[in-house]
Order: sequence, then structure tokens, then C-alpha cells
Amino acid sequence: MKNLLILILTLFFLFAFKNETLAIGGGDWVDPPAGMPSCAGQDAPGNTACIATPICDLNGYCGTTSSSYGANTWSQLTSAFCGSIENNAFLSFTAINSSISFDAYVYNCYDDEAIQVFIFSAASCNSGPVTAHVCVNEMYAQNSTYNVSASGLIPGNQYYIMIDGFGGDVCDYTFVATSGVATPVSSQGAEVSIDPSNNYTLCEGGSLTVTASGGYGGYAWSGDPGLGGTTGTTVVITPPSTPGVYNYHIESTGMQGMCPGSEDYDFTITVVPAAQPSLSSTDPNCNACDGSVSASMSGATFSWKDINGNALGNTSSISNLCAGSYVVTTSYGGGSCNIIDTISIFAPGSDDPSFNFNDFCIESSNGPTGIVSSGGSFSFNPAPSDGATINSSTGVISNPTVGTTYTVEHTTTGVCPQTSSQNVTANGFTISSNSTNANCGAADGSITVTPTGNGSTYNYSLNGGTSQTSGNFANLSAGSYSISVTDNNGCTATGSASIGNIGAPYFEAPQDASICLGQNVTLTANNPNGATITWDNGITDGVAFTPSSAGTTVYTVTATASNGCDTTATVSVTVYDNPTPSFTADVTKGCNPLTVTFTDNSGITSTDCLWDLGDGNSSTDCNSVTHVYDQSGTYTVTLTITDNNTCSGTASQTNYIEVIDAVVANFTANPMETTTKDPEVDFTNASSNATDYIWDFGDGSSNSTDLNPTHLFPSDEPGTYIVTLYASNESCMDSAQVTINIIYPDPEYELPNVFTPNGDGDNDFFKFIYYNNIKKIDLVIVNRWGNAVFTSDKPDFNWNGKVNNSGGLCSEGVYFYKMTIYDFTDNEYPVHGFVHLAGK
Repeated sequence: MKNLLILILTLFFLFAFKNETLAIGGGDWVDPPAGMPSCAGQDAPGNTACIATPICDLNGYCGTTSSSYGANTWSQLTSAFCGSIENNAFLSFTAINSSISFDAYVYNCYDDEAIQVFIFSAASCNSGPVTAHVCVNEMYAQNSTYNVSASGLIPGNQYYIMIDGFGGDVCDYTFVATSGVATPVSSQGAEVSIDPSNNYTLCEGGSLTVTASGGYGGYAWSGDPGLGGTTGTTVVITPPSTPGVYNYHIESTGMQGMCPGSEDYDFTITVVPAAQPSLSSTDPNCNACDGSVSASMSGATFSWKDINGNALGNTSSISNLCAGSYVVTTSYGGGSCNIIDTISIFAPGSDDPSFNFNDFCIESSNGPTGIVSSGGSFSFNPAPSDGATINSSTGVISNPTVGTTYTVEHTTTGVCPQTSSQNVTANGFTISSNSTNANCGAADGSITVTPTGNGSTYNYSLNGGTSQTSGNFANLSAGSYSISVTDNNGCTATGSASIGNIGAPYFEAPQDASICLGQNVTLTANNPNGATITWDNGITDGVAFTPSSAGTTVYTVTATASNGCDTTATVSVTVYDNPTPSFTADVTKGCNPLTVTFTDNSGITSTDCLWDLGDGNSSTDCNSVTHVYDQSGTYTVTLTITDNNTCSGTASQTNYIEVIDAVVANFTANPMETTTKDPEVDFTNASSNATDYIWDFGDGSSNSTDLNPTHLFPSDEPGTYIVTLYASNESCMDSAQVTINIIYPDPEYELPNVFTPNGDGDNDFFKFIYYNNIKKIDLVIVNRWGNAVFTSDKPDFNWNGKVNNSGGLCSEGVYFYKMTIYDFTDNEYPVHGFVHLAGK
């Protein structure tokens, strides 16, 4: 029994931990555990492995096994997983170690729900084999963490984390990295390097081109002054010229797998101070090679060459030298700085006799060049016997023989004369030619050219045409030919030859002609010997014809002699298109006077233009023309342009410009001043050249289009109104204005001469019987003794016969009143009179 129990337990553990699959116990519903990291706010997992969310930082990564996720798997993934897949989602990461470990919080689950986590790798995100690295199922909600660890990872490879709800459960979870996953993942890119490598030594004022490689391919440069750029693969650095050590830094950033990475590189450039070697020399004796040169400078090496570049040695001094120039290269600063100097040594009293003398063609000038020391003399050695001579001062050779090589010597002056020599060859040749005539105008003549000289190869041409390597020219027509021959030495000889026309008639074709389209042309051959002249293209000799189209036509003329031989020639007739002018006007219709600007739109280059403006005026401007038409009517405008080929074209626009009589607005008003009592005004239109009218009465009322309107202005109050008449025809308009004044009428009123203030309601008061247009009054009523019994300033006064309308009734009798009436414009109207106060 005991052995059976051991066997059962062994089989259980073998099955449970296959592929590192762990089964972990469950727990009850819990809230988010205390001390759990806050969520990092990253993107949610992808619903399939192909859209797995890449993750670089597991610390605080939060997610949920939402019911919105479906079961996304393939057969190999289902087989490798340690449970059933219900609502899985995927993360992906790049391993930086061979193992990974992180803790997982599970919370906010209902009724003992749980999640399960599977770490695997796969060649494809949706099919094929799956390699399991760890599978943890039944991770129930609890206050403590679960640990998830996987091994056998390859740094730099991509892996998947699948999170699934156990049995489709919906739980929240938070991951906390413990090992194997950097936070964030650090760079695993190739190290940055530079060319030239490592640190560098540079001379004062020097520059260094540095090229970066490795890293992530993008580079940011920084450091001490002198950077020629801050980005890019290659940067030219010119550090300050002050000697010292200068530091520079390169940083390369990019993505390592799905996560950011960075590599950097530091290097220095050492600027060494400028230096100059000390040079010395010992001149050789006359015609001896016992001179020497030397250089010295601490920490430097030296390399010597003669003036022709031949190496002499790498020591500080060189001896046994002849007179001449020597070049020394001084290297210091670790070989990064080089100074090149030239030292010349001379025999006492000697000059450098060196010179150049190039081979020459006898038809060209000659003479030595590059003479180092002037004042010497030139001579032949040996002296020639062909009659050639040399100018001892200039070295110019006269009367040379073609193909002869002369040895020319140059000897300097002084106590130690020096001599150098050059061989120079006089190149050149002469030509002769033979020709055979053409027969009866045919192209069967020939010319043979023979050169005589020291050239090895020759190129021949006739009349400046294409050159050939043979001196034989065949199939030539009668005529004169120029000959040019060039040899391999660059020498040239020229000549001429003629080919006659046996039996062919002589005639002269006319010159080429140019005409304008529509013009005629006459082609007439000069025919002194009476040959028969015929033309192609239907042309008759000496008869004018008119080409039908523009272009160049080649006409062939044939002269035929009585023996049947003929000669042909060609004549080109070029027919130019006539220009096609076009123009526009900025305005074509308007009032008199009308200003019009005409613009030439032809695009023709010409300085010969003529505008006929239609009213007797013209212009020769070739661009824009501005003209003022001061008479009404219609005008036809014509533009004629003559181009650079003397061809002319005309554009005409009939009745293009229409000038209309100007409108003159005028009217009268009757009356121009009236009162509010009768504010009607009659208007009489006196405009000319108008057909339409608009009246603006200036009082806010509607406009009128009548010819002679009558208008009623506002009667409620006076006013000044500006009346405007707009008179127009189809293109022109004018306006006129008059001012209408509406005033108040004179005050109107009626006063009684007797009143009976007895209280019977009939004539009890002295007052206006009626009044109009009275703004206010100044009224005083006095008795016969001159005492005021009543005053008022109101037009609606009422005197009841009592002193100031109070107290006892005044005595019966006649009372005098004096009153000033004010209208609404404050005009004063004095009034006085008597009123009888009757007792009954």
C-alpha cells in the first residue's frame, strides 16, 4: 500500500511539472492588495499573438482577463498550454538574459476566480511549433503575489506572455519584474566605433574627418568646439588651434528588438603646437658633387628626395650632392604633422642652366621655355649642316629641316658656368594633290592628296568636312576644294584643288531667298551659254510664284546643254509665317471721356508696331498703349506688327470701343423752402443724356424713379433735407443735389376781448380761443393803475379774473395785456391789447 502511494505521487509530480507547468492553490475575492505598485498606464494586451503588445517595462504593468477577449489559438499552442484557453491575450518581450522572473498580483475576481500565465516562443505568431518555458494556472485572487519564472531563454530573441482567465474568469492583475527583464530594457546593440580609430593627434589648424559605425545607425555628436555637424555618420572636426586635448562624444540610439537602446563612444583629439625644422646646407664646389643638406627638430623624422622625386634617404642629413634643389619632409606629432621644405645648393658662382624645349612644327613658332637662369646662351651641339640656325639669346631655331633632331645646349654665365641640353625635333610636312574632272555634271571626280614629311599617320579633310585617314577622295562634283592634313605630331598643312566639269553647261543658280507668307518670289538662273533651264516643284525660271505654306523648300534647277549634259544646283526658299497679332482692352464701353489701355497679347518679339486707334490717332508702342477717347461713338481698333523677319500681320476689331455721351444730372425744386403745414415740393428734372433716374429725398422715405416727382416731406417737425438725383444711361451716371428746408409756420392764435368769470361755465376765462405753432409766451395783465394781476409763460394759460388766479375777483373793467409769443425756432412776436372783465 505504501509503495502504491509513492508511485501515485511520483506520477502526479511528473505530470504536474512537465514543461515547468505549475498548479497553484486558489483563494477568495480580494480588493487590490496593499503595497502593490501603481499601474504604469501601458497599452492593453493584444487579442492575438500577431498583435501582441510589446512591453519593455514589467514593473506596474496592469491588465485584465476581460470577457471582450476571445479564445485565439492554434493547435500547437493549445497542446503546449497547461489548461484550456477561454479569453486569452498576449504580450511580447525581448529577453536580455537566459531567464526571466516576475511576481504577479491577482485581484478584483469574483467567487474564487483566477488567471493563468503561459510564457512561450514560436517561429510564427499564428501557426507552427510552440516552445513552452513556463505555464502557471489557477492563480486565484489573494493578497500576496505569485512568482512566474522561465529559463532557457536566448538574449535578443522575442517571447510571448499569454494571460488567460481560468475557465473564462475575469480578473485584474499587476506584474512586478524581479530579474531577467530590465526596466526599461538596456541596449544590446553593437558597440560604436570610429575611423580613424581611438584617439588622434592633429596639427594646429588641422581638420579630421571621423566616421562612426556600429550602434543603431543614428549618431549624435557633442563635445568641445570644432564639430562640423551634430548628426550623421561622418563629421569633420576642426578643433581649436590652441594646443591641448579636446574631448568628443558620440551617442547612438535606436530600438533593441521592441525596446529602446543606446550606445556611446568617447574619444580625444590632441592638437600639437606648430613647429619648424632648422635647415642648413653646404654648397658643392664648381663642377663637383660634394655638397650636403641637413635638417634638425626635436622628436621629428626626415625624408629626403631630389627635385625629380627620387628618394635620397631618411636621415637628418644627406651628403655628396651636386648643385640643385632637394626636398625634405619633416614629420612630428606622432607622424600626424608634416612640413615640406625645399633647399637649393649651388656651386660658387654658378647658376642653374635648366630649360625645356618641346618638339615643334615648322609652320609654328618655337623656342625654349622654363629657363631657370637668364642671361645664358643657346647653341647647337653638334652644329647642323642643313642650314638651320639658332638665336644664341632667345634659342629660337630658324630654317629647320623637317624630321631633323637638333641638340640644343644652354650655358650659364659666371665663374662656374653650367650647361644643360635638350633634344628637339622639327616636325612637319608638305602636301601635293592630283585631281580628275567630273563628267557632264556627274559627281565622279576625284582628288588624291600626298603628304611628304616625318609624320607616321595623317588625317585628311576637304572643305572642313569629316576627316579620314586616306588621302583619296572620290565621287566629287565639279568645283573648288580646300585641303587640310594633320599628322600625328599635330602639324598641319593646307592646300587647294579644283575639279572641272567636262561637257557640262555653265550657269549660276540664284541666291537663297526669304519671303513672308503670301508674298511671291522669282527664281532666275544666270545662263550665259543659252542652256535649257528647268526647275522642279512646277517652278518656271524667271516667273514669279507664291508659296502656299510656311517653311523652307529646296528647289532644284537644272541647266541642260545641247549635247545632253546637264548641271544641277539647289536654291532654298524660306517662307516665314506672318505674325498673328492679338490685343485686348481693359474697357470697351464707357462714358465720354473714356480712357482705354490696349495690351498686345501677341507674344511676338518686335520693335515695329502700329496701332490705329480709330479716331484719327495712332501709336507705335509695342507693349501697352493708353488712349483717351473724347468724342462719343464707336471705334474700330487695328494693330499691325512687323516681326524680325520683316513679315507683317494685322489684327482688327470692328466697333471695338464704344464711347457714350456723358450724363449731366440737373433739376430744380419748387419751393425750396416751405413749412410743416404744407411740406409738399415739386421737382423738375433738367438732366441731359439720361434714361433712368433715382431720387433720394434725404428723409428716409423710399426712392422714386419718376421723371418729375412730387414729394411730401415730414410734417411733424422742421428739417433740412438734401435731395439727390442719380441720372444714368446704359453706362454713365451723374448726380445733382439741392437742399430743401422745411420750417415751422408763423404762430396762429385768437384771444377774446371780453370774458365773464361768473362760474357759469361759459366764457369764464381769459385764454387763447385757439393757437398753433406757439412754443411759449411771456404774458402780463395789468389793471388801469398798472398793477400786474396775472402772469404766465404757458400757451395754455387760463386767467380766472383773480389776482394770479387766487383771492377775490378783480373789479369789473378793462385790463391791458402785454404778451411776447415764441415759436418753435424761438422767434419773438410781441402782442398787446385790452380785455374787458365783465361781472355778469
